[in-house]
Amino acid sequence: MSEKRLSGSRPSPSKGSLPHRRASLSLNTTALGVSTATTQSPKLGQVESLISPRRSRDQQKTWFQRSFDHSSSLLHDKPTHAAHHRLPRIFKQRWIQFFVLVYATFSVLLTFAHLCHWTFADNTVPEPVVEMVDWEPKRTYRSNDPASVIDDMTMSLRFSKAFSKALPGTVEYTQPYWRRAAVLPAPNDITLTTWVTSNNYEQLIQIADMWKGPMSITLHIEGNSPKTSPETVDLLDSIQTALSQEPSIVQYADIHLLLTPPSYSGALALSRNSDRNYARLFARTEFICYLPLELIPATNFRETLERNFDSFAPRLRAGDVFVVPTFAYSATESVREDHTWEAAAEDDNEDTGVEEDGEGEQHMTLVHEETIIPRTKQRLLHLVETGSMSLEDRHWPLGSGPTNFDKWRRADNLFAVEEYEVHYEPVIIESRIVQPWCSERFADNGAACLYATYLTGANFWVLPDDFVVRVKEQQQTILSSTETVIQNRLYAKFVWETCVHHARMLDAEGLWNTEKSRHAKASCSRVINSWGKGLVGE
Repeated sequence: MSEKRLSGSRPSPSKGSLPHRRASLSLNTTALGVSTATTQSPKLGQVESLISPRRSRDQQKTWFQRSFDHSSSLLHDKPTHAAHHRLPRIFKQRWIQFFVLVYATFSVLLTFAHLCHWTFADNTVPEPVVEMVDWEPKRTYRSNDPASVIDDMTMSLRFSKAFSKALPGTVEYTQPYWRRAAVLPAPNDITLTTWVTSNNYEQLIQIADMWKGPMSITLHIEGNSPKTSPETVDLLDSIQTALSQEPSIVQYADIHLLLTPPSYSGALALSRNSDRNYARLFARTEFICYLPLELIPATNFRETLERNFDSFAPRLRAGDVFVVPTFAYSATESVREDHTWEAAAEDDNEDTGVEEDGEGEQHMTLVHEETIIPRTKQRLLHLVETGSMSLEDRHWPLGSGPTNFDKWRRADNLFAVEEYEVHYEPVIIESRIVQPWCSERFADNGAACLYATYLTGANFWVLPDDFVVRVKEQQQTILSSTETVIQNRLYAKFVWETCVHHARMLDAEGLWNTEKSRHAKASCSRVINSWGKGLVGE
């Protein structure tokens, strides 16, 4: 038996060893196939062949691994599919890839920053900054509309309500700021208000030269033709040409056009009180002074207000008014130019110590050939003493009236008017905002404008050093005798109605037993006791 083994004969395998050998042969064959398939990495194939487990490789794979191998085999079987989805060559460049990376990083950071801001920051929207240079406020009455409903109203509709006493169509042709002043007025200045027509607008030049400040003027034109007719256009062009040649008008005057039908019977289609309200409405300062064309401002009471603004402004805003005394030349006296210049220079140099400038221009101003305007209180008192000039309160004789000349000549400070009367209509400085408007039922009645102011409790303070001078006769409204009687009767009724109206308003606001109602109680006691019994408080 040993000899057989030495001779190279191999013993026959037993039955139990045959399966093992067959499995080894199969494993070696598989390992050989793997080694052949992985010729590029022979070491990996050798290791796999050496450490192969006893059972087949297919049994070791899970379901997921088998599925993955199946999909991988499909990709290897279809090389054209991978080539179809291959990136273009330009995206393989490094700078393109770097740019994409930076952009993606920046987008992520920016998104994260916005999310943090929206989450933790205050969500209130700031109000936009509005340039206030040319901005004009507009009130919106309908919440869904960006503009005010007033913008849809015609000018005729607006002024038919503002001038309710006029017939419809009377104020159809209006143009506020027909000529706008070149100089923007200061808000706390005084605007001189007045009205002119096509026949007397030249007188406006004299006032503008003396005033040299803000002016609001109603240009009231009466005519049959509308504003676009050739006749009206020619008339307005001629007026505009004449006024544009005056520097004072161009710089300081706001002119508002008002075109109404002509007057056939002497009655006015639109009252002069309406003209006053029209000029006041479009004044661009807080304080105003209505001055008829026949009056000239002799002193600079704009400077007086500026110098005493801290004490004057609160009184005006509270409803009080400042009276500017009016002086006029006596009917039998005419002041010659040669006499006045010498007297003005001598008297003013002695009294005030002011040196003469030129030909006495600091103290006197030549308006007409024989009419000279005193510019100081000292010079005015000299003319009063010589009988050349006197205090003028309309409806009173010269030298008398509620302004009280005797008290004014000695005054160095403001003093109150103590003897007010319902026909009193001096030149006043007032607030454009807080004062009642002129009643438009009268053709031309300045007393009606002030009576309502007086009943509201306003005090009338007389300026001690300022005055105006009448250079022409008082303008008379062309009314027939019958219309004059009717207007006087209307004013008497107006006084009673105004008394009851303001008394009721003061009582409704709880002011009847306060100092503000003292004028109403003093002036309207008889009317209130008869008309207002049971309507006004005790």
